[in-house]
Amino acid sequence: MNTPSEQTTQAGLIRKLEAALYLELQKGTFCYVTMPLPRVHFSLCQRTCHAMEQRGYHSVVINFAEEQLGLACSWDYPVISALWNSFRTSGAASCIQQWLQTTASLSPLERLMQFVNDYLLLDLCEGPLMICLENIDALLTSPSILTELLTWIGHCFEIRDSYLTYHHLSFAAFGTALFSALIDATTEETVADTNLLSVFAEQVATFKILEMADQPLPRLSEAAATDVRVCV
Repeated sequence: MNTPSEQTTQAGLIRKLEAALYLELQKGTFCYVTMPLPRVHFSLCQRTCHAMEQRGYHSVVINFAEEQLGLACSWDYPVISALWNSFRTSGAASCIQQWLQTTASLSPLERLMQFVNDYLLLDLCEGPLMICLENIDALLTSPSILTELLTWIGHCFEIRDSYLTYHHLSFAAFGTALFSALIDATTEETVADTNLLSVFAEQVATFKILEMADQPLPRLSEAAATDVRVCV
């Protein structure tokens, strides 16, 4: 059991981390948060979504611990489904089902990129979107899927200078493993551009809390949720 002073120190650490995390996300930086306790980083993931929504973002959480991606050939389906259901406010379900059938011949990575071009970029014109990847380190057991996912994210950052709308797309990932472990687990044979991930990895902002009591996170004050404005 931690003493009150230790709990106060941890609460202050979380608030400093949150403030830095939100600022980096608003800059468009890919942010990776590692904490040793899944329950704590799950709470921080939810709080991050809430805080960014207060700043004018749409947000979507994709929890890889809940999706059986390793058992499916088309790992992109739950990702596309989450983006469609959480961000698009219009459009019949039959539209996306027909689109999935039309693009069935594409690889999961190609289809996810196509989905961004066909649908997501249109929505990004209306406002920024933050994608939270919860328990991304669950994909360590499926290195080919992990590689394709990180390649897609890296591609979204790589083409920002050519397609300004991609500046409205932000990513935050949460897990218990270090980000270097994710990069080490990637498989080069599935990457078209072998330099893409290495360049992307150098641009990642990592937030590490190596020791944390298994306790609820401090309450996010209204002031903390509104003290920064979106610049897009």
